[in-house]
Amino acid sequence: ASLATGVQISNNSAVMSLNENDVRHIAHLARLAVPDAGLAAVAAKLTRIVGFVEALKAADTVGVVPMAHPLDA
Repeated sequence: ASLATGVQISNNSAVMSLNENDVRHIAHLARLAVPDAGLAAVAAKLTRIVGFVEALKAADTVGVVPMAHPLDA
């Protein structure tokens, strides 16, 4: 899949995949109620988010000045 930013997201096996037990644990820690019927969908969405974060970590940021706020540019 491609995002509006041009970052490519793939279903690469190297990306961490979350399962329903992971979602239960995360939901418990975050004090969120996730019904059993929705665990698989939430796991898939969180796995895609982790994949996106991995793609962002791969971006070359050498020479990019850190900003405290997006409007600092």
